[in-house]
Amino acid sequence: MKSKSYIILFFAFLIYSFSLLFSKLASSADSRLYFVLYYSVSFAFLAAYAVLWQMALKNISLTTAYSLKSLTIIINMLMAMIVLSETISFTMLIGSLFIISGSFLISRYS
Repeated sequence: MKSKSYIILFFAFLIYSFSLLFSKLASSADSRLYFVLYYSVSFAFLAAYAVLWQMALKNISLTTAYSLKSLTIIINMLMAMIVLSETISFTMLIGSLFIISGSFLISRYS
């Protein structure tokens, strides 16, 4: 049951990252229509994230869940590279390795 909660938590982080992506798109929207559309989609993703977050917290401690939330930094970095054509620096890659190794240690020993 706990592994299912970790999968739900990961999908919650993915949805949260999509919310941030649409917020970024809204900030650079050329028209009010696209601004409202992007922010509406962002809000819908945040609502879905809130539901999944609560589902995951049924079986995962809050301390562990918040510690693993740092994985959203990596997800956001990859989305920015793919969708927004942003570049990833060497220091960002090194930081990502630290985040992944920390998240691994937290999930292994919690």
